[in-house]
Amino acid sequence: MMDTEQLLHESNSRSVSAGTPLDGHRDYRDDLRELLDAAHTERGLTRYRICKQMGIDSGTLSNVLAKRRHFSLVKLEQILELLGYHL
Repeated sequence: MMDTEQLLHESNSRSVSAGTPLDGHRDYRDDLRELLDAAHTERGLTRYRICKQMGIDSGTLSNVLAKRRHFSLVKLEQILELLGYHL
């Protein structure tokens, strides 16, 4: 059995790669964030502009990317089409 000091040392020595949730599970929102970042870098497409084109509030997109909400399948298809992908 580990004492408190050993447990703290072990948990502090673990590393998590950037973009990986602490629980280690990715979902479509992680991939969506990467696609949005790439669209911004490559084409200058901002999240604000995407939200305007989709007719949603920018807070909605923020909540989806923060994993507090989900997009409907219709909205997911819409944002993917704006990014140049098809579901």
